[in-house]
Amino acid sequence: MEVVLTVSEFYFNHSRVTVPVGKVKFIIINVGNYSRGLAFGGGGISQRISRVNPTRSATLTVRFAEPGEVIFYPVPQNALYISAGMNVLKFPKGKP
Repeated sequence: MEVVLTVSEFYFNHSRVTVPVGKVKFIIINVGNYSRGLAFGGGGISQRISRVNPTRSATLTVRFAEPGEVIFYPVPQNALYISAGMNVLKFPKGKP
């Protein structure tokens, strides 16, 4: 499965995403003017892409071993993202 996430300085196109247990390829597209990244945390997952330059994209494959929820958030964080709360990634039971 692939999930496309678009980020910029003040924009993040997903607040909640549901994916299957197993490997998921995330494509991060930076449409902003500054470098951005994406981090995952919780549920035994701790992965990140530190930098995606403006107008560029990067991929990150994450393996979700069991059902649960993981927080994902842009990096570096700014007040807009913090005040809006974190984004939640759910991965229910099912075949990868």
